[in-house]
Amino acid sequence: NDGSIEDLRQLGKNKTKVLSVIDGRRAQNCTILLSKLKMSDEDIIKAILSMDSKENLPIDMVEQLLKFTPSPEECVLLEEHSDEIDSMARADRVPHFEQRLRSLHYKKRFQVTLSEIQPRITSVMEASREVSRSRRLRRLLEIVLALGNYMNRGARGNASGFRLASLNRLADTKSSFAKGTTLLHYLVQILEKKFRDICRLDEDLPHKVSLGELSKDMAQLRAGLKDVAREIEFHRSQSPLANDKFVPVMKEFQATATCKLAEVEDQYQDMK
Repeated sequence: NDGSIEDLRQLGKNKTKVLSVIDGRRAQNCTILLSKLKMSDEDIIKAILSMDSKENLPIDMVEQLLKFTPSPEECVLLEEHSDEIDSMARADRVPHFEQRLRSLHYKKRFQVTLSEIQPRITSVMEASREVSRSRRLRRLLEIVLALGNYMNRGARGNASGFRLASLNRLADTKSSFAKGTTLLHYLVQILEKKFRDICRLDEDLPHKVSLGELSKDMAQLRAGLKDVAREIEFHRSQSPLANDKFVPVMKEFQATATCKLAEVEDQYQDMK
C-alpha cells in the first residue's frame, strides 16, 4: 500500500552513506584482520596509544597492521575527509599511526632479535678459534703453497706463504691440456688420493654463521633504536592524545634497550 511505499522512501532517505578512502579489497582485508583480535575499535586504539601495555596485540598482529598503514595517497584523502570521520568505513577509522606501530613492533621484537644475535656472535668467535686450531686446515694450506711454488718454480717458487685472497685463483687457473679442469679440481684429486684425512676438514669447523646476515641484523637494531629516539622527540613536541603513553613507555624501553645493545655491540666489536 501507499504507506509501505512511503516507509521505503523514507528509509532510503535516512540511509547513511559510508565513506572509504581505502581500496575496497584492502579495506575488507583490514576489517577481517581486526576482527581476529576480538577487540572493539576503541580497545584497539587504546592498545596502540598505550603501546600495548596490557599485551593485547601479538607481534604477528602488529606486523599485519603495518601492512595497512595509509599510503601517501590515502593520507591526502583522509585529510580531505577529516571532518567526516564518523561516516567512514571501519578500516578508515582505525588510526594506523605508522611510526608508532613501527616503534611498537621494534619494542616487541627487540629482545627476540637480541637473543638470536648473541649466540651467533659466540659462534663466530668459536669458529675463529677452530680455524686457528685446525690441523687439517694448516696441512691443506701447506699443500696449496707447495702447488703454487711448484707452478712458479724458477721464478717465485720459493714463497714461504701466500695471501688468503690468492685461494680464489685455484678456480681461475685452468689446465692447458684438460678442458674444463682447473687447479682446484687437481687439488681435490690429490686430496682424495693421498690426503683423505684432510677431506674431513668440515669436522674441525662445525660453527657456521653468515657474517653478512649478522652485520645486517646489527645494523637494523641500531637503526631501529635511532628511529625510536626520533619518534620520542616528535611526540614530546606534540600535544598528547588522551591515554597516550608513547613517551613514558618508549623512554623506559629506550633506556633499557640502549644498555642491552651496548653490551652486544661490545661483543660484536670483539668478534670483528
